[in-house]
Amino acid sequence: MSAQSVTFGQAIAKARKAKGLSQKELAALVKKEEGGGPVSPQYLNDIEHDRRSPTSDHLIKQFATILDEDEGYLFVLAGKIPDDVREKAKDRDKIVKSFANFIKNIFAEDARAALSVLEPRIEALERELAEAVAVERFCRECGASVAVDPSFMACHCRTMIWPIRNGERG
Repeated sequence: MSAQSVTFGQAIAKARKAKGLSQKELAALVKKEEGGGPVSPQYLNDIEHDRRSPTSDHLIKQFATILDEDEGYLFVLAGKIPDDVREKAKDRDKIVKSFANFIKNIFAEDARAALSVLEPRIEALERELAEAVAVERFCRECGASVAVDPSFMACHCRTMIWPIRNGERG
């Protein structure tokens, strides 16, 4: 799915459509419980529109298997911790450390993505700044040297400022 926030229902709908399944077809494949009957198309519709959440680990695992989606990803989107994981998680300190690492990795990924978007803009601003520093600006009217801010194009006497290179005044 995308980097944007995605709900469990949106992920299921997108994966279902990618597999070319209708809601009725997917509902027929997903069983309420092991050996039980299928979920109703209306229940699936409610899940896809975020009106209901999956009621069991069994349903999430089935969605993952049928739709070829990562089980862990669907558990996170559903806001659940699988029962088998919760049963094995006995050590409080280990749980706290693992969760902190999970959060750190999630945010590190976001920071890297944000930096990759910002880096070209930062480089462009650095080039503009280097050019602005290399250009000395003088007022034609009064001869005053003006700050090197490239967006500042008028002197205190309201005369246009012209870029002068190599100390020559125009």
